[in-house]
Amino acid sequence: MRTPLSLTGFLVTASAVLAILACRADQTNMFPHLRFVPVDVRIVDSATTSAVIGAMVYPYCLGGTPYATNSYRTDTNGIARIMAFEHFAAVRVTMGGYQEASVAFIPTNGEFTNAVVSLRKVVK
Repeated sequence: MRTPLSLTGFLVTASAVLAILACRADQTNMFPHLRFVPVDVRIVDSATTSAVIGAMVYPYCLGGTPYATNSYRTDTNGIARIMAFEHFAAVRVTMGGYQEASVAFIPTNGEFTNAVVSLRKVVK
């Protein structure tokens, strides 16, 4: 059975709206028991442990889907302040010349103290 195009379009639009509502990073979201907090994520070179300046950090949202409008660039200290769930944070990090990395963090004693991502240089 073929689904009419208008019904398919409606379903796609409805799914997109629900995904956006689920990922909104403000305190008046549909899930009031989920709070968002700022998390400082530090990006370092895996070989030298020096800061990676200008890396792009993309936080993951519900369902493991990156919320594309929230992207952050690391500063001169290799730090990007992202918004994440209070009890869980996950990011995807990209930078030219480095392998892409995805990492999840769980707070220790109520704080994200372990939010460090090590990037490996691409071997040519």
